[in-house]
Amino acid sequence: MEPFSSQVCDPAGHVCLDKETGAPLKTGEEGEIVIGGYSVMEGYYNNPEKTKESFTQDGKFKTGDLGVMLEDGSIIYKGRLREAIRLKGFLVSPKEIEDYICLMQEIDIVQVVQVAVDGFERLIAFVKVKDGYELSEHQILDYCKVGLADFKCPNEILFIDEFPTTAGSNGEKIQRNKLRDIGRKIN
Repeated sequence: MEPFSSQVCDPAGHVCLDKETGAPLKTGEEGEIVIGGYSVMEGYYNNPEKTKESFTQDGKFKTGDLGVMLEDGSIIYKGRLREAIRLKGFLVSPKEIEDYICLMQEIDIVQVVQVAVDGFERLIAFVKVKDGYELSEHQILDYCKVGLADFKCPNEILFIDEFPTTAGSNGEKIQRNKLRDIGRKIN
């Protein structure tokens, strides 16, 4: 039986990073977390198509999570892959940007979405400011330029009083698709 293992793979080609050789993905690159071992399921019951799309060619389960493998073989979880956005060729979790902006004491909630406008991808941060505070778009953008890579800085900040939500099994969930629609209408 194979012992438990975890790796980070290229989400497009599902080429895995080998923990011992470090190839073909370089340590520190983001990719999909895959797992294997005797405790991992073998597939979906009576659903060979779903099974095929959910496993790598060497039998590792694709978790759908975005992560970065460190030199010591540990993995940093970055968020759900389906929520990841491609910026300047890099996969980026919006949560990383949201968490950074939320470090500002005046910020209550942030949601970051990518919107295509006139053939160009724009990164929009929807921001709800805490009661009793005021912030300008420039203050938030300047803050982002200090602590985020240039390509992770939002192109635009839109202030919002209430986020569109839907009820779910784990409580209210912000509807990113509706935020994208708002972003397309404004731009």
